[in-house]
Amino acid sequence: MDLIPQQLKAVTLTHVRYRPGDQLGHFLAWISLVPVFISLGGFVSHFLFRRELQGIFFGIGLVISQFINEFIKTSVEQARPETCTLLEACDSHGWPSSHSQFMFFFATYFSLMGCKGIGFWFLLVRLLGVLLVRVGSGW
Repeated sequence: MDLIPQQLKAVTLTHVRYRPGDQLGHFLAWISLVPVFISLGGFVSHFLFRRELQGIFFGIGLVISQFINEFIKTSVEQARPETCTLLEACDSHGWPSSHSQFMFFFATYFSLMGCKGIGFWFLLVRLLGVLLVRVGSGW
């Protein structure tokens, strides 16, 4: 029994791996990206047919966030952990994480949308009230 794992090749878009020379594996690696392409098509068609500024700004924000992420990665050049060779994922720099950057943008965007929906002043007054109660209870 062979204990050394065979080297796998990856579709770099989402790092789906397959054995080199395996035509079916290569095809299925790309087929696994169909939900991504469907989502992207839905996003683009939403822009084209609805023409809502909120969706357009969300898309622009995603692109800007990704550019900022790539700029920071190439500027800092933080190496990935040494275990990346086992996962065959050493093809880019490690920090900042694209997933973390996306989640930060997503959470910030929808938090600001929530502030807009309930009113900034209402949120500010509630926050100040909570801070006053916290400071008052500490004394």
